[in-house]
Amino acid sequence: MKRREAMKVKRIVLGVILVGLGAIALYFARRPPVETERTVRERALVESGVGNPGSEKGPPPDLNKNFDSDELRGADFYPRANAKVTANRVNVRRRPTLNTGSIAKLTRGTKVDVIDRIDNEDDGYIWYKVIVPESDRQGWIRGDLLRAIED
Repeated sequence: MKRREAMKVKRIVLGVILVGLGAIALYFARRPPVETERTVRERALVESGVGNPGSEKGPPPDLNKNFDSDELRGADFYPRANAKVTANRVNVRRRPTLNTGSIAKLTRGTKVDVIDRIDNEDDGYIWYKVIVPESDRQGWIRGDLLRAIED
């Protein structure tokens, strides 16, 4: 009889623990992600299009026009151009920053369509939003890893 009661108590305790763990998991699943000042600023840059010459509607501007980006590193060309990857293996990133994950890797010579540009003063690079060949996914590549090409 005591053995049955001990098993019953164990089941109850285990059930309470499982319910508690489920509640904790539910809390973290529903909690909104924490936004740092940097992620808010990056999202605002991407959404606003501010500082992205060539992102306005209309025909693409002259590809050879220079930007005032003396302090930024990277190739200096307008969006809506074609470009070629200049390094052996290049990460295509989710956001225009070094602190974000990669969605694809491209090899030297891969041609990409450039659709947007951001001058990221936080990391000192010009970033280009590209369409990844054969997948139509979009991501960001540092400007020093690309070279504009003519069609």
